[in-house]
Amino acid sequence: ANIKGVDKSQQIALFVNGKPEDFTFDPKSKKFEATVVLEKGINQLLLTATNRKGTTEEGRTVEF
Repeated sequence: ANIKGVDKSQQIALFVNGKPEDFTFDPKSKKFEATVVLEKGINQLLLTATNRKGTTEEGRTVEF
């Protein structure tokens, strides 16, 4: 995924089922990548990005 409006990884957070997850973010290309382990059943993914204008978040539900 590409994330615009942020300059460093500290402005981004990824949560899977409420737990923070590791990810990589290249500020030059704005490319965001993460490999996560899903639990069997319903999984909630939440990505937040914060900059001087505020915070936005995007969530997804994935059934595995």
